[in-house]
Amino acid sequence: MKPEHIRIADAIWDDDRLTTNEKIVALCILKHRNNKTGKAFPKQPTICRKTKLSLPTVKRAVKTLVTLNIIDAFKLGGRNNNYEFNV
Repeated sequence: MKPEHIRIADAIWDDDRLTTNEKIVALCILKHRNNKTGKAFPKQPTICRKTKLSLPTVKRAVKTLVTLNIIDAFKLGGRNNNYEFNV
């Protein structure tokens, strides 16, 4: 059986609904995922810096990932950078 993060990464790579930018953003979020809690907390500027994508592009990608139920994005303590994978 594959480790959870590998299984999630494979699901992201194999999802034909996703654009390249959406896959890169999802994989960047996955890199920040806590394996015990399953949650990730990267700030969107951090995602921008690591992926070399603009903030509007990252925001669109996150919105699509949420719409497609690949991730949940939620607020915790007034912050908008909390993510959990559904794949």
